Amino acid sequence: MLDALTPTPDMDSGSFITVKMLEAFRQLGLDVSFFATYASAWDRKYAAALQANGIRCLYAPYFTSVAQVVQTLQFDYVLAYRVSVIHPHLEVIRRHAPMAKVIFHNVDLHYLRAEREAKLTGSLAAQDEAARLKMMELEMFAQVDCSIVHTAIEKTLVTEQVPLNNIVEFPYVAGVRRSAVPFETRRDIMFLGGYAHSPNVDAVQFFVAEVWPKLLRMLPPDARFLIVGASPTVAIEALASERIIVTGMVEDLGPWFDRARVFVAPLRYGAGIKGKFIQSLAHGLPSVATTIAAEGIGLDDGHHYIMADEPEAMAAAVTELYEDEALWSHMQEAGYAFVEENFSWARCLEICSAVLSTADETWTRRQERSRTETGITRPRMKASGEMASVRSFSSPSVNETIR
Repeated sequence: MLDALTPTPDMDSGSFITVKMLEAFRQLGLDVSFFATYASAWDRKYAAALQANGIRCLYAPYFTSVAQVVQTLQFDYVLAYRVSVIHPHLEVIRRHAPMAKVIFHNVDLHYLRAEREAKLTGSLAAQDEAARLKMMELEMFAQVDCSIVHTAIEKTLVTEQVPLNNIVEFPYVAGVRRSAVPFETRRDIMFLGGYAHSPNVDAVQFFVAEVWPKLLRMLPPDARFLIVGASPTVAIEALASERIIVTGMVEDLGPWFDRARVFVAPLRYGAGIKGKFIQSLAHGLPSVATTIAAEGIGLDDGHHYIMADEPEAMAAAVTELYEDEALWSHMQEAGYAFVEENFSWARCLEICSAVLSTADETWTRRQERSRTETGITRPRMKASGEMASVRSFSSPSVNETIR
């Protein structure tokens, strides 16, 4: 498994999913290795945590490039996260590991996020970046043996442009943490995110500028806005005040969810599934969220959460949920039930197994088609059942598109 950096599951939801998938493939019986393409040095905290869970970490000075990894070791599968990781390395993987099935997990559609940012800001540079990312991402979807997306919306967007049948939906994985803290003792409003991710910075700034002033007139004087999460920017830290708390990274999210009465997800752009929103459901904290934040999860407005996009509507929704204990309790239980039904560990294992099967089937079709086109016959088998030469398989063309 390849990613840009060693996953930091206590800092961002993308890393959380990466670690859960590493653990799932281990539980399915695979011997799993991990290599970070952008920072290959051993990480004392996070690489050691992977190793403690049985994941082999490949790191400098022993391994310093993807090419070295695939030339030195043999793999049945190579799973790469993010287009920025797989795009520069796919040709090397195909050339040096032709027997490996290649899986692409893009975490979210980067080009969709960039398009939405460009629409919001009117930036021509953002429009150009969105176009560049779109070309790269669709190319990678077309060339790998299996792709993973988080929502049906993303799957539809991709298959409308590149007709594929090897995309698997992996929504999320989360365990319910039932809270014993009652409605009446909770006081605060909470947002959770990693602030190296620009949509989270924009969401907080929008909420503080456009929504929070309206709420100050409606909430008790001791209610505060909790900005929770790692890597707050200078701009985010500057928002701190007597009634706005910027925590930075916290080791345990539970106490912060327990002190809040309403979770807000005021995202104005982004893509993919929003782990922060699912974590709020899993922790029993009812939410007010924008259309973008709730996209692709499958929640019902008014049952699992309250949807609001504009500042006035968001302030009114937060106030309603803050004051209505019956509605709050209903949404808490609905959230617990939704997480248990859709994001269980058993479902995670089932989907990861489907990913491997899909990759196997696509790779086999590629080989059959390649042999037909080049006139190469199936390799003869040894008496033991082993292939006479596994290298006699032709490797799939990097420019080939599977329909």
